[in-house]
Amino acid sequence: MILLASLPLHPLLVHIPVVLVPLLFVATIAITVRRSWFDKLGIATALVAVVAAFGTLLASQSGEDLQEQVTRTTKVSQHIQLGDQAKVIIAGFLLVLFVWVALDWWWARQARRPSQAGMALKGLMVLSLVLGALATTWVFRAGHSGADATWTGKTTQPVGGDNDAG
Repeated sequence: MILLASLPLHPLLVHIPVVLVPLLFVATIAITVRRSWFDKLGIATALVAVVAAFGTLLASQSGEDLQEQVTRTTKVSQHIQLGDQAKVIIAGFLLVLFVWVALDWWWARQARRPSQAGMALKGLMVLSLVLGALATTWVFRAGHSGADATWTGKTTQPVGGDNDAG
């Protein structure tokens, strides 16, 4: 297990998908609403999706490394299960979002668009919105279950150490 300043990397790396997935969902809504926003933000959105994909892989791998070091409680098992589900849903969202933006960008620069391009792009757009909503929900669920597994039942101790208030 890799540590950074005596902390396991997983709690740090999970912030990449926790921040970027909901942000990308909002960006997906924005570029769906206005074509001018798509033209301005589409490529940046696709590039952030690539960063989010790598961040999600890093968070997942660090979680797998960490699970070997923690006691496997019911809450930890639930977090692992939700994290595995989130990884798949996030991968689907980011892939569909990237393909949608890339195809739209590519076809906009071609002399002739395929006859079914409009329908294909609309289908990818709708699928991006649905998967974005699911991915954002699963990021929240997995993150909440991880926090719950970490902090439920734990108490803090006074700075002095033992409860020697005497």
